[in-house]
Amino acid sequence: MILDLPPRLYKYFAPERVAVLTQRLVRYTPLGAFNDPFEGRPKVTGLTTQDETISITNDLLLDETRQMYESLQPHVQAAIPFNQVYFMAKALAQEKGAEIHTILQSMTQATTEFLTGKLDEHLGAFCLSEVPDSILMWSHYGASHSGFALEFDSNHPHFHEQQSPEDGFRRLRRVFYRDTRPSSRLAAMSTTEMFLVKSSHWAYEREWRIMRAFSDANTVVQDAGYPVHLFAFPPQALTGVIVGARATANTSQQIYSAIASDPELQHVQIKQAIPDSTHFHLKIENSTD
Repeated sequence: MILDLPPRLYKYFAPERVAVLTQRLVRYTPLGAFNDPFEGRPKVTGLTTQDETISITNDLLLDETRQMYESLQPHVQAAIPFNQVYFMAKALAQEKGAEIHTILQSMTQATTEFLTGKLDEHLGAFCLSEVPDSILMWSHYGASHSGFALEFDSNHPHFHEQQSPEDGFRRLRRVFYRDTRPSSRLAAMSTTEMFLVKSSHWAYEREWRIMRAFSDANTVVQDAGYPVHLFAFPPQALTGVIVGARATANTSQQIYSAIASDPELQHVQIKQAIPDSTHFHLKIENSTD
């Protein structure tokens, strides 16, 4: 159980996306397609430390040396004690490990770009917000308040399908906001630093996200940029729809019709975002229609 998980989370949409209610498909987006160019792009300072590279080289070389030594004839082993061979191999590992580390350092940028490219090919995120009344979120993602927002039950099993306690995918995770960009060696980079840290500039979004492999998508639509991977969500995971303060009568009618015509969505409550008459604030009220 996630102790600080809000009971409801929200996803903002432009008005032309009303079909999400009838199709019940949402896009999981590769981080490279997000509007923030730093998404999934922490600063990688190197692949490993020199000591780590030497240690790995040492283990590999000594293992090979031991196997080779054990294959020698007994009289050869008697003439050349293993300790002598061991110290020679260890010295070689020290020298070659340092050389390999230099090569790896020169490959850091190319390796990082290759890795992030592969992640964008195979992994996407569905992002939700804790807040249903963010003026900025409605402006940016709700098409200047003309769209709508879906309200989800964050405790629904659909958002908690991880395969083990250590599994960071198929489950909701909080996004963290920092003033400094994550920076470390690739070998020491955590999944949080890789996928869940954003600039403090975005803190108003109060985001949670769930990540899934594109291989699990229900539908794939080819696009000029990244392919669009669509995943189904169960109707019981949806608890409400909030109509934007500037939504047209046509958009509102499409939302009402989509809910009314679907027997599996009869529990969904339709709400209305209303500008407060005296403050810079949106009121979210139950619809009376």
